[in-house]
Amino acid sequence: MATACHCPACGLRRLAPALALIALGGLLLAHMLRPSFNAVAVVAGFLVFLGALGLARHLAPGPSEPLANHPVPGSLFFPFLLLALGGLILLRHSLPDFPLGAWIANYWPLLLILWGLTRLVEHYTRPPRTRSGLSGGEIVLLAFIILFGLAFSGAYRFGHSRLANYWGVNFDTWNPFYQSYSFSASTQAALPPGPLPTVVIRGYRGDVTLLAGPPGAIAAALDDTIHADGQSRANRLFQASQPRIERDGNQWLVEPAGDARHPNLRADLKLTLPPSAPVVVQTTLGDVDAANWSADLDLHTTHGDITLSHIAGNVQIASGRDSIHLDQIAGNVTVTGAGDDLTLANVTGDATVQGEFTGTLHFRNLAHGVHFNSQRTALAIAALPGSLSYDLGEIAIANARGISLRTRNEEIAIRQFSGPLEVHSRNNSVTLSAAAPPADPIVVTNQNADITLTLPASSQFALQTTLRNGSLHNEFSAPASQAPAPAIRLETTSGDIALRKH
Repeated sequence: MATACHCPACGLRRLAPALALIALGGLLLAHMLRPSFNAVAVVAGFLVFLGALGLARHLAPGPSEPLANHPVPGSLFFPFLLLALGGLILLRHSLPDFPLGAWIANYWPLLLILWGLTRLVEHYTRPPRTRSGLSGGEIVLLAFIILFGLAFSGAYRFGHSRLANYWGVNFDTWNPFYQSYSFSASTQAALPPGPLPTVVIRGYRGDVTLLAGPPGAIAAALDDTIHADGQSRANRLFQASQPRIERDGNQWLVEPAGDARHPNLRADLKLTLPPSAPVVVQTTLGDVDAANWSADLDLHTTHGDITLSHIAGNVQIASGRDSIHLDQIAGNVTVTGAGDDLTLANVTGDATVQGEFTGTLHFRNLAHGVHFNSQRTALAIAALPGSLSYDLGEIAIANARGISLRTRNEEIAIRQFSGPLEVHSRNNSVTLSAAAPPADPIVVTNQNADITLTLPASSQFALQTTLRNGSLHNEFSAPASQAPAPAIRLETTSGDIALRKH
């Protein structure tokens, strides 16, 4: 039976579990007694300990002559790797301004260079103990380093690009070294008598809520959230981002955070002013809410939901990414840009929507209808006392008058329509149902899909159908063809046409 090796290197290897438990317990105790020594610092300290322990095992003297039961030590690179990772994290913890992310994003290939140099040194200093080639574990580690390095570099560069700012992505708020600190601020100004000039709100990150207040004053209340590595740095950023209200030519300017446009600062604004004041909101990231407003609203947002209700004036919205919900709008509504869900309900004035929306469009009770244009859909409705739902792959319209629709790849279902109807589509079915016998022309063209039109049994019309690679089913035995009868033209290819009674 072979005897255990008693060289210093093997002795240190046997002591490693006990030393690891002591080190881990000491680091956790420091975290409990000193909260500023956070969990990230605990992990970093333990990495440094493991790297130092591994390096000590490599450097400790081995047996005076080779023994069969003496393990062959691995590469020196792995202790160096642990030391480097732990040391960088501890350095960032001690020096908050140290750009750890930039270092990792730009210099991670140095790990591969260090690995290669270590293998060269080991080859010339201890040839018998040097492994030829890479082990399976080393190949996995190499792939991990390359994939992680490329992914981190890409994420870091994206996080500091204009595109990330457009999408509202802020990697700094995910920084494990930062904590969140809350502050409150306020300011106000007296408004002179007479007609109110436009109030312009310019913000960077933060919600904007408009509150109807008494005449003669404008007041701003702020709830600031600051991500920083300590209270003192958060205090300095807060002092540099005090809100301002000031007269700027023929308008009032409100800046929730002054001149500060720091990515780690979020300033949520509640602005109280007379509801007869026209308001312009210009913000990068944050929701906008207003209710019971009698003046015009002009909103420009890059990333954030917009919710408005009971607005007597006109509403203009230039949106970037998120949802828009408008209800009880007496004036005209214009929405441009892009976003997620869009809801328009109970609009008395004209409604115009232009842009790309990835969510669901809900339109309901629009007195003057709606005009909607996107890259693949053009829709105009003269009046919409009913509803419209435009979801992924489906357009459903109920109780509308005067419809013109041009689209593709959407299943179309229109019921209880009246007035002239014109639909041009392809690659999906079109199903129509009239509320009363038609008195205006109906034109439907489709490609590669069916057309189904249902009319009251008493309907009189002049029918024209064009079919290629399909069949016609007509429940009206002798449709009228006299001149006063409205014309119905149905045309499709690779699909059927059905004309039904109800």
